[in-house]
Amino acid sequence: MRSDKVKQTKRILLDALKMSMGVVSQACDSAKVDRSTFYRYYNADKKFRAEAEECTERALDFAESKLLNRINEGSDSSIHFYLKTKGRKRGYGDRTELILGAEDEAGMPTAISIKVVHTMNSPNNPNADILVQNVGKDS
Repeated sequence: MRSDKVKQTKRILLDALKMSMGVVSQACDSAKVDRSTFYRYYNADKKFRAEAEECTERALDFAESKLLNRINEGSDSSIHFYLKTKGRKRGYGDRTELILGAEDEAGMPTAISIKVVHTMNSPNNPNADILVQNVGKDS
């Protein structure tokens, strides 16, 4: 009897999770189940976890499709966001470089430079916004 109730509760939770697009607290409120119960099932039951993660993946797919729609509409901010996240391998996005200078007698660097590169275009873009901040004895 108990296992039937648990199975039913899990099914209700998963259905609510689908409806909430993967938002656990909203799904738990809708199913009238404590979040601790959800996470107990999530951590103990591989099948439940896989189905819950699939709900999250579907929500992510939905959000990506909306982002692509905005890109097709010509939204600069959407294009910028997409390139900074999905185009990183091609050099789009920000990067931070830490450059250590010569060492003193104790083996500590005498200067540290922090280089932050913000770019919307390819890394070869001469208009990339570069900030170099020197930190240390020589700055």
